[in-house]
Amino acid sequence: MVVVEEHAGPRAALRSLFELAEDSRQELDAYIEAGSVLVAVDCDQVVGHVQMIETARPADAEIKSMAVAPSHQHRGIGHQLARGVDHQRLVVERDAPIEAVRSA
Repeated sequence: MVVVEEHAGPRAALRSLFELAEDSRQELDAYIEAGSVLVAVDCDQVVGHVQMIETARPADAEIKSMAVAPSHQHRGIGHQLARGVDHQRLVVERDAPIEAVRSA
C-alpha cells in the first residue's frame, strides 16, 4: 500500500526524485527548500514527491515539482500525490492538521 504523507526530513534525501522533474541543477538548488513536500511511501521507501509553494492567494498553492520513481510509474501514484495536494489545500483552508492520505 502506498501512503502519501507530509515530508519532514531533509530535502537532500529526495534530491534524486527532484532531479527527475528538473534538468537544471542551478534551478533545483534555488527552490528545493521552498514550500512543503508530500511524499509517496511504499514499504518504507519514498517513491514519489510533490512540492507545493505558496502563491499570492492563501487558499491556492502552486505545484513546483512532482515526480514518481521510474520503478513505480504507471501505478496511479502521481494521481495519489495530486489527491494529497487537494486534501492538504482543504485542510489548510479549514485550519486543521494535515492528515495522511491512504490508498490501497
